[in-house]
Amino acid sequence: MQQYKIIGKAGDFFAEELAHKLGVAYSSFSIGTFADTESFITVQDADSLVGMHLVLVYQYSMGLVGDTVNNQLFNLLLVINRLKGYGATDIMLVLPYYPYSRHDKEGTEAHSTSAFILPLYQLAGATRIFTLDIHNEQLIQPDGCLESVSLANWWADHIRARFAEDYTEQQLVLVSPDTGGYRRVEHIASILGLPTAKILKKRTGANTSKALSLEGFVAGRHALIIDDIIDTGTTAHNAIELLINHGAVKVSACFSHGVFSRPDQAQQVIKQCCQVYYTDSLMRPSMHTEGIELGLSNFLAEQLKQRLATLLHNKKVILKPHQTKIIEWVG
Repeated sequence: MQQYKIIGKAGDFFAEELAHKLGVAYSSFSIGTFADTESFITVQDADSLVGMHLVLVYQYSMGLVGDTVNNQLFNLLLVINRLKGYGATDIMLVLPYYPYSRHDKEGTEAHSTSAFILPLYQLAGATRIFTLDIHNEQLIQPDGCLESVSLANWWADHIRARFAEDYTEQQLVLVSPDTGGYRRVEHIASILGLPTAKILKKRTGANTSKALSLEGFVAGRHALIIDDIIDTGTTAHNAIELLINHGAVKVSACFSHGVFSRPDQAQQVIKQCCQVYYTDSLMRPSMHTEGIELGLSNFLAEQLKQRLATLLHNKKVILKPHQTKIIEWVG
């Protein structure tokens, strides 16, 4: 295991915590800007990276002024290329949140944005890419360099613990706020033995939508919305109103990735719910909210521990480039 080294952005305690939990060495990098706005990369202990198997952990950040996703993506490519130039044997890129995958819809594989971006990571020098709950599973292919680990069992454990009374009394119904995420909800429901409901929605613009109808029964029950992303909060807000109109006595929500690009609007969604949970897959400024952020470091450490041990002893599992696959975690 000591042939591996975790590297993360200076000040990113998420990456440092993973290194601690895995018991491996840790280095950091920083990103600076020249007067002409071009970026430069500084790597701590760069000489120690020669021949190392690197695990580059990067949390995309949301809500920081001037730090756009596009800017972060390009800087990350520069970081990967710099690490490759320092002589790393291979680089596993760990992205708890994978940007641009939400642009892809079923049937759009021929012009997939995320499929365009994937080779850029590889061109920069990444040999494997590891992410969580990627938005569009329809693009997943076998034997790929991109793994997306489902959080289904992880969420099931949290639902049992955090909604214990309603779960025990079979008062919970799991709800998908749109048809695209229904398979995820069905999966978690099958683990928990709970009923499901599905909302049919229509996109009315880039960041707007309208909830049209509900399939399923929620009257007199605690409706628990499960989705991979909450961004502006429009989908969740419309879903909550529809569920209340259909007789749900309580509404709560679980989101894998809290983007919160419009914090004030998202706060309104949180206030409408009894409980709201989201993970720390993204770095964001502190928000004064009643929502609860759940840490992923223990889960990620266990997942990485398994994969690093396998890769270290059997290099044949290195996957082919330009493909993706999804891995289901069994907790």
